[in-house]
Amino acid sequence: GFANENGTMTVLTRKLVYFFRNAQWAMPLVLFLIAAIISAAGANLEATVLLLSPLGFSLALEMGFNPFLVAVGTWAGGCLGNWVPWGSFTNTFAAMFYDLVGEEAAHAAFNRMLVVVGLLLIIIVLLMFFIYKGYRAKGSADIQDVETSPVNRKTLIVMGISLIVIIVPAFIQIIAPNPVTKWLAVNFGIQSVAAIS
Repeated sequence: GFANENGTMTVLTRKLVYFFRNAQWAMPLVLFLIAAIISAAGANLEATVLLLSPLGFSLALEMGFNPFLVAVGTWAGGCLGNWVPWGSFTNTFAAMFYDLVGEEAAHAAFNRMLVVVGLLLIIIVLLMFFIYKGYRAKGSADIQDVETSPVNRKTLIVMGISLIVIIVPAFIQIIAPNPVTKWLAVNFGIQSVAAIS
């Protein structure tokens, strides 16, 4: 919420788009990737779509690709980012199944769902990219780098540290389960880390 309010998410989005400025043909796919990254970083689906849509539609009009690709890319990327193991979406729904199948089995099932849903979303985005000829994106879009203010830099540092605290224990728990990373993953979820930061 704070990163949205002080403009840091907008700066981050524009910096990511600027980074890919030399691959303009891939801009519809880049919007999908940016949406997945922002969503995985903690923004929910609605916030991701609302954040990227204005920039995406503006780029579509300037670069000559179908705006429908913006809608599909931001939606699919936002959905994909919501399925990450450290995300609130996965943890909320996995918790509903703890009593039925146990905590480990619920998380294992949702990790498999991430792969299945991820592949389906990628296929949808690629199909739409080719059907609507997104590869023709090019043109006069003058994508400028944006300056980061001291507040933006501080917010990005806090976001980076927060992501490390959330992501690293979750990944270690997936690869090499142990009581320490399990405790960290359970007690330092996206909600608690966001509240602290």
